[in-house]
Amino acid sequence: MRVYSAEEMRELDRRTVEEAGVPSLILMENAGRAVATAALVCILSADGEDRQTAGDMRRLAPLAAGPPEFSDVWDARVIVVAGTGNNGGDGLVAARHLLDHGIECGIVLAGPVEEITGDARVNLEALIRREANFYEYREEALDAIEYADVIVDALYGTGLRGEMPKEARGFVRAINSSDAQVVAVDIPSGVNADTGKTCEDAVYADVTVTFAALKPGLLMYPGASFAGEVVVADIGIPPALVNMNAERARCIITADEVAAIIGNRMPDSHKGSHGHAGLFAGSTGMVGAAAMSGEAAALAGAGLTTVVTPGGQYPILAARTSAECMTLPIGAGDAFCAEDVDAAIGAASRFDAVAIGCGIGRSEGTQEFVRQLAARLDRRFVLDADGLWALGRDAAKILSEAADRVVLTPHPGEMARLLGTDVVWVQSNRLEAAERAAGEFGCVCVLKGARTIVAHPWGETFFNLTGNHGLAKGGSGDVLTGIIVSFLAQGIPPLDAAVAGVWAHGRAADFAAEGRAKRTISAPDTAAALSEVFRLLGRD
Repeated sequence: MRVYSAEEMRELDRRTVEEAGVPSLILMENAGRAVATAALVCILSADGEDRQTAGDMRRLAPLAAGPPEFSDVWDARVIVVAGTGNNGGDGLVAARHLLDHGIECGIVLAGPVEEITGDARVNLEALIRREANFYEYREEALDAIEYADVIVDALYGTGLRGEMPKEARGFVRAINSSDAQVVAVDIPSGVNADTGKTCEDAVYADVTVTFAALKPGLLMYPGASFAGEVVVADIGIPPALVNMNAERARCIITADEVAAIIGNRMPDSHKGSHGHAGLFAGSTGMVGAAAMSGEAAALAGAGLTTVVTPGGQYPILAARTSAECMTLPIGAGDAFCAEDVDAAIGAASRFDAVAIGCGIGRSEGTQEFVRQLAARLDRRFVLDADGLWALGRDAAKILSEAADRVVLTPHPGEMARLLGTDVVWVQSNRLEAAERAAGEFGCVCVLKGARTIVAHPWGETFFNLTGNHGLAKGGSGDVLTGIIVSFLAQGIPPLDAAVAGVWAHGRAADFAAEGRAKRTISAPDTAAALSEVFRLLGRD
């Protein structure tokens, strides 16, 4: 499913009108009809029956087909809060369709009537001719919002930049104070469509009906927490245009894509058929990271898994590592050092793919070990955790010869170090950070966190919607690294391995959390649930 920025959507609308010959008034009509259908569904589900969890995009999928004939909803009160632009015009169309179904629907215009022009003006005149109920006075309008059953937020769409005008903020506060269910038109008012940043006041929606394609701001926090259920409505833009090659191809990761990436296994395959994953991991006090990443690699399907650790920590690792993982000591110290690089290169020659970084520490000697090993490796590898710390701002230079074989998996703090910025900037600009890192370093970049982003230097970017806050604890990243290196070892290319890895990791955490409090799941719980993920995908 495609994801479009606000500017790309404006271009898509323009091409639909100018090249495909679809009148803009038709697009607005289809959009408003979809919003009206969502409002009707909200009315019907007001008793709490058949309500879905946030993020389920299937419940309202047939929106574009138009509102069905509902009954027993005439007592409901709907208020459409409309701005003066095209987003407001979509809301006015919704109001007309709701009135056609006998719903009591009032309209609050959040700006001067003379500012409403174009297609929005056409739909305003239609409502005026049918003597629709407009709330002309602010106090009366605020009272109507307070006592509504459903509110349609059509104040601002994807074009809002900067802070919302003071006059509109009062309407937003009234919407958020109401007990009504809220349907947002395209994007909740006050949410930036490209970044997910929010104004000081932004609408909390129960359902967001977005048009033609998802927007980044609906997928990234904090915007995602304002959107409620997100539904993509077909409004008549030709599929060939929706799937056009934009400047960057941004998509969400789907189960079907992951199943295709992982593929089926031949019944006569053996351990040598599925690759050998090697993980350079562990140091004093952090052998658990090495053990967890190794176990995850084995559970993700690597034919063979070997965890390589400093010799001084080897007895501890050997006692903690699961039986299916082999272990290998290098050197005699408690952490890797530059003197261990030649031995590491020799060990790596046995592996089909390598992971570097889980629990290795940040001593000067270890950082030099990582820099030399990353520069000399001749096979695919994942860099995570302290491995990323060792690269710092030298990542592009160190990885220059290996970039097309590398997957980086930074969390926001590590990403800030790689880009020479701070965590606040990274978290406020997650999409830009991921795409910038991929381009600057020339390799696949996985920016971890809520709604992990996978970016490729050639212009492909993927949003992951699986996972939950139970992953917000130590060890989760080690499990993800194990999964990705396992997929690399099995012959899956870096971008596909990262895409499948982050989706499978998040989905495993969702399985692990079933029937229990999310905060109680552990990283090993997530790794153990990979079996359910493969069964879900039909990849036993």
